[in-house]
Amino acid sequence: MNDRALDVGGSIGTSKTIKSPDWALEDVGDFQGVTSFQNFSLKDAHNAFYRALTHENPLSTLGAFNERQRSFGLMFQTLGHVMHHLQDMAQPQHVRNDIHCDRGACIALQNLLNVNQLYAPSLYEKYTNLDSVSDPLLRIRSNLPYSGSGSSAVYPGADLAATPFKNPRHFWRTTPIQGDITPGKGIAEYTNRNFFSAGTLFAFPLPVPPTVAEVNTPTESVDVTQLLAGTTLSGTVNFWGRQVTDALTGVPALNMRALSESLLDQPLVQFYSTNGTGSMVFAFNRFTFDAAHQFLIPRAIGYSAGLVNYFFRGQLEITPPDEGVYGILDHTVENRPDVDGFGKIKLNIRNITPGGTDAQGQPQVEPIPNNSPGTLVAVVKFHRNNCYLANLGGEYGAPGIDWHTCRSPLEEIVVSMPQPVPNGINDGPKPMAFTFANRIPINATDMYLQVVYRGPLGEEADAVVVATRDIAEPLYLNQYSYWDQFLYANFPVVEPGPYTFQQWCAQGYATYDDCRNGMGTTLKLRFSATPGYSLNPAFPEGTWNPLAVEPPFAPVATMTAPVGTYARVALLADGAPQPMVYLWEWVNPTYSSLFQWQSVTLLGNRNQFDPDTNQLTPLTSYVAGRGIFVSMGAGPLLNSGTAPNIPPLVPAPSQINF
Repeated sequence: MNDRALDVGGSIGTSKTIKSPDWALEDVGDFQGVTSFQNFSLKDAHNAFYRALTHENPLSTLGAFNERQRSFGLMFQTLGHVMHHLQDMAQPQHVRNDIHCDRGACIALQNLLNVNQLYAPSLYEKYTNLDSVSDPLLRIRSNLPYSGSGSSAVYPGADLAATPFKNPRHFWRTTPIQGDITPGKGIAEYTNRNFFSAGTLFAFPLPVPPTVAEVNTPTESVDVTQLLAGTTLSGTVNFWGRQVTDALTGVPALNMRALSESLLDQPLVQFYSTNGTGSMVFAFNRFTFDAAHQFLIPRAIGYSAGLVNYFFRGQLEITPPDEGVYGILDHTVENRPDVDGFGKIKLNIRNITPGGTDAQGQPQVEPIPNNSPGTLVAVVKFHRNNCYLANLGGEYGAPGIDWHTCRSPLEEIVVSMPQPVPNGINDGPKPMAFTFANRIPINATDMYLQVVYRGPLGEEADAVVVATRDIAEPLYLNQYSYWDQFLYANFPVVEPGPYTFQQWCAQGYATYDDCRNGMGTTLKLRFSATPGYSLNPAFPEGTWNPLAVEPPFAPVATMTAPVGTYARVALLADGAPQPMVYLWEWVNPTYSSLFQWQSVTLLGNRNQFDPDTNQLTPLTSYVAGRGIFVSMGAGPLLNSGTAPNIPPLVPAPSQINF
């Protein structure tokens, strides 16, 4: 009620004690010169959670993995400590300034400080902790009439927009300090106003003490033989009930045994009261404890579960960027295992943390504030393909490659440089680019993309939110011209007869390089909508048109491959099918320069272990041809023709616009 810590009196005073939420949350900053006075607060849980998600070791050691696992365990352990404090609020003595120390040191401290009853073990706690059916004090819990709330999680509740739990402290108390706690929906308020405790029986306004009339008319009178089976005692025990006000649910309930008649009450009334009612002291016993348990234990469970739900409530949504792929690189240049890889990730991010619905029934989000001081980082989780080769002969699905042998057992992560939060993240997807000091290795497999936010969320000053998207493993797109694989008999431009490619070139081009360049093609790629093509009837898909009338085309990658070379890009795509447009340009100054466009569906390369089946089934199969490995579907083109002694293809660089 008074929103203060336990006052043990004497020379200790209230100034040197710490309130339960202050201790459990550590959200109030400096406390008497100390900013952190324990290691298992909600702040520490957030620290452990963030470390579990983002602890990176560039050496890829088992120690880094173990540290992440340790941090996950520490996070849950710390949440347990915080929940312990919240559950303590379901013990009436903890919310009513009722000292109940049961340690021997309290006896010495009591004598030292001259504080009466500093040592006062709690009968309520001792009875609650009984767990042996052979214990004579333990009985089968009473099946008392009860219509109160159960143990359902209090958060998110039925109406998330109207939830009273806007920050962690509200799980303890929702009303202003020193204010009326009658409407309070925190567990400390619930317990304080509804349940008596031995050392503060009538010290608080609520619960209201029995009136004179109520003393004479107990709520329940029970024969002692019904309470204690097999007893030789006789008589009745009187109980006085109290209405239990649950401001959170609004469900009324009656605690039939809030107070019990004590053994001394009848003599006290008989000898020390002028009207026969004024000297009752009442009592607490196993029967009143049983009755309180039916209310307080479910509430302790419900608030604990609600706090866990609240801790993990944040939600972000990752979607592909406008470029259509998360990452792309020139594989003919960046192809070394464990060294080269993706240094940039692009994506769209949106806050979708549920915030209930508005008056019109439209969904709302719990907002990340504009100009948030928080940060976002991208995290990529992966294993390594230790059989990887630059020519792709070590890919899962290549001849003789067994993923069981090649796949590293250790999950690793790389973490981007932190980025500020874009304004408008609550309103729709916002584009972001993340750079990585330690690259996502080109031989990564089993890939998951995460975005981790740390900062304010709603009224909570410090939240950790993570979004995870299962993305495809590196996908390789090749570009090469295979004119030199044929003998050009009856080719319409030259004299009929069998020729090697070089002989053929000598008849139609000034130099061999002019021929190689002129007979090669340029491939431009986009992985998203391409204005001016699909809706333009002047340029039907798959038809050649003069290069001079080509509409604007903003490629993500441009791959130029003269005859005898190949260009290759590696990209990180979504696992789901993705529309893709590619544009062929045939730039041939000797004859004519043309273009055509085609649309296809990009399918991400899937090389991911399924823990449910203990299997990994590669999506792509590879075959060899001219010194490199390509997908099975491209194999016939690369290996067709009858020209003898065709040399291996030579890599040609590509232009990446990402």
